[in-house]
Amino acid sequence: MCDIFGGDLAGLIGKLDTVRDLGANTLYVTPSFKAASNHKYDTADYREIDPGFGSNADFVRLTKEAKKHGIRDITETSLNHTGSDSVYFNRYGLHGGGQSAFHNGHINPASPYALTLAETWFEVSKYFPGDMLDSAMNCIFSSAVLDSAAGGNAALLVASLEHLREACPPQALHAMMNLLS
Repeated sequence: MCDIFGGDLAGLIGKLDTVRDLGANTLYVTPSFKAASNHKYDTADYREIDPGFGSNADFVRLTKEAKKHGIRDITETSLNHTGSDSVYFNRYGLHGGGQSAFHNGHINPASPYALTLAETWFEVSKYFPGDMLDSAMNCIFSSAVLDSAAGGNAALLVASLEHLREACPPQALHAMMNLLS
């Protein structure tokens, strides 16, 4: 049984005033696409919202309502976490046809409001210039801060932070997700 503890797209739409009043201007929506697990990182189809969260129409409504509230949305599509039982790999043949390897689909970079944010555990500055990434989950930052907080060498923290500052374009550096959990 998958329990999402009552959180769904309709509930989020109903809280947009609260989100705005808290001073937030962006929603980061973790995987909400159709998947078998609770965490939804084993996505079966990136074109379909998981019924536990609502419908595709609910998702469209969320983005439109968020925009009316001055709130942008980032929808996580972790392509490296796609499930083997998906329309892309079709391990068990449940999605018609044979196995697929993304050749029938593509990522649409056409929108100026789209943000391409990578989840990486390595330094990504070489991917920022041009058209590959806009930002990343800043795992280098997280690791350096957590190591330092655990009694590590403060000089290594400073060196890591300085490297990021020098290697990353300012617009990418200031848009990185600096997570500590």
